[in-house]
Amino acid sequence: MRAPIVLLGLLLAIGAQGADAQLTLMINEVYYDAPGTDTGMFVELIGPPGLVLDDFQLVGVDGQDGIEYRTILLSGMVIPDDGHLVIGQDASVPNVDYISLHANLENGPDAVELRYFLGPRDYELVDGVCYGYSAFLDCEGGTHADDVPSGSSIARCPNGQDTDDNAADFIEAVPSPGEPNDCPNTDPTWMPLCEAVTLDENGVPVHLGEWVHIMEPLLILNDDGTYSTDHLDHAATDGECCVYLFDFDYDPGLMAGDQVDVIGTIDFYNGKVEIAGPDISITVLSSGHPLPDPQLVTTAELASNGNDYESCLIQLCGLTMVGGDPWPDEGDNANIEVMDETGVVVTLRIDRDTDVDGSAPPAEPFSMCGIAGQYDTSEPYFSDYQILPRHLEDVNCGGPSPARDGSWGELKHIFR
Repeated sequence: MRAPIVLLGLLLAIGAQGADAQLTLMINEVYYDAPGTDTGMFVELIGPPGLVLDDFQLVGVDGQDGIEYRTILLSGMVIPDDGHLVIGQDASVPNVDYISLHANLENGPDAVELRYFLGPRDYELVDGVCYGYSAFLDCEGGTHADDVPSGSSIARCPNGQDTDDNAADFIEAVPSPGEPNDCPNTDPTWMPLCEAVTLDENGVPVHLGEWVHIMEPLLILNDDGTYSTDHLDHAATDGECCVYLFDFDYDPGLMAGDQVDVIGTIDFYNGKVEIAGPDISITVLSSGHPLPDPQLVTTAELASNGNDYESCLIQLCGLTMVGGDPWPDEGDNANIEVMDETGVVVTLRIDRDTDVDGSAPPAEPFSMCGIAGQYDTSEPYFSDYQILPRHLEDVNCGGPSPARDGSWGELKHIFR
């Protein structure tokens, strides 16, 4: 802890600072509401080391009426070598540089302004932050930071970045006086796809909620509009593992055979692992690549080891329909129970956005190609696997496909 300098009174400012220095000085963090009795409150400034703050003031503005209610004169204060200056309410503030009882600012909606005084009743507004909305406050960018709950601070994120927009610049944070603000990672984590889809003992992604950049290019396995006509709804693979790309508000118009770069948040829906929004970004690197041959599996293998095939292209053979919905009329969805010679039942899901609905039902036994899916509504998520045909050509899609190792080996060759 740096030794604090106690302010014995409000001193008149003397001296002046250059305009360039003022432009790099800003309010970086404000802690104004502690649990229980307010102690340990602080304002943190960030600026050029060695900058003397004579003629600067911090002014609290009441959001109830727009009237100034508190002034902290900064005369005699100097920005420390690390660029972070902490004005604390008391000596309990970690890394406090100066102590002033006036550092206990009011709860929001309020504002605190950093002003540089040019003369009597004449000043320049150097920086300011509103926390909470009030029509009486004049806020940078016309927006305000959140009025955060007790125990949290408002902090610039990234640390020391000022875009002149309060809502964009400040987040709720863990108080960190004298240290860089505790911001969430502003860059996605680079991650292999197989790691991104890894599950825990309950079938939940171990990286659930993480924003990731998939290290390998992914190959899209179904055309735009296959399962939805107005949003992102695609299966993709890196040649070894598979994942579903989904977002209601993002539709890049991808086609099967597109090779893409993917950034997004790891999510899951009824057991199915997804890379989704809100920060999803998909860049088409090239198009027209051949798709892998479907992996030939039995209904027993799909039912017992479905996570090994989820969102991959598979083929089931020797199927008979044993329950569930009838073959769908045009415009209808259907969940049909099917099984092969193993006697294990899985779901054939026909989506009305494909051209499969309204077609003639196949003669039994039949084969089916499509994307392996899952719709398991309860933990642990290791059941209720499905196959979803992409188009009518997936019905009776031919004889047995090459073995998995061969087909995926061919696909991996594409990415070399």
